[in-house]
Amino acid sequence: MQPTTESNAVSASVLSFASCDRLWRAWADPELLQQWFCDHAWGDIKVGGDYYWQFAEFDVQAHSRITELIPEVRMALESQGTSVVFHLAAEGHGSRMTVKQDWQAPPAPPAEARAEVRSGWLMSMALMRHYAENYFEQPKQTLLVKRAWTGSFAKVLPYYQDPRELRRWLKVAERPREILTDTGQEVCYRWDPVGGALEFKAFHWGGAQQLALRVTSWSKDYDLSFLKPQLEESLDHLQSLLIS
Repeated sequence: MQPTTESNAVSASVLSFASCDRLWRAWADPELLQQWFCDHAWGDIKVGGDYYWQFAEFDVQAHSRITELIPEVRMALESQGTSVVFHLAAEGHGSRMTVKQDWQAPPAPPAEARAEVRSGWLMSMALMRHYAENYFEQPKQTLLVKRAWTGSFAKVLPYYQDPRELRRWLKVAERPREILTDTGQEVCYRWDPVGGALEFKAFHWGGAQQLALRVTSWSKDYDLSFLKPQLEESLDHLQSLLIS
């Protein structure tokens, strides 16, 4: 995954072994979009139609208007001065998917905020690729645990990346090993014990900095509530290490 920034736009491009048809359905079918991206999605998927994304964990409902639609190739959405374009192209034995977000109306978000948007798209696309390649059409369950943080995100990143540092604070029976994406601020791991992924997140929300762990599982047999106290303890340990 190679993020790029140009003018006020941020973009992320990802190569997947999944077909364009499967990736398109994961993006353009509201029932499937909510199995890897948001908590609920609905809309009229046509040019001029409305697409709604609801993120219950953050009490957010996003509304966009579809301005361009070429099945299995491109969807463009506009919402309150910003646009998002999702593009697909066959490449080798798989498909390349690209998301680009741009701000037409000044002022554009500052560079730090645009970097967080880019990181968020990269993390989401890592989940999308993992879902499309391994768990397609299976319903998801998620668990989010977060803590306030006032220091530098750059200080946090090594604790997310380095297996030796993970052993110091991540209090789970089996730690993840394979990185699905590293955005330079956040890291998403494949986590087979839960049949999904574990995200190590760092972002601003509600005027405050947050560190978070989010588990996405597509296994119907795994009870995520079992993990909540372990992840809460883990973030408490991480905070202690960061301020020591």
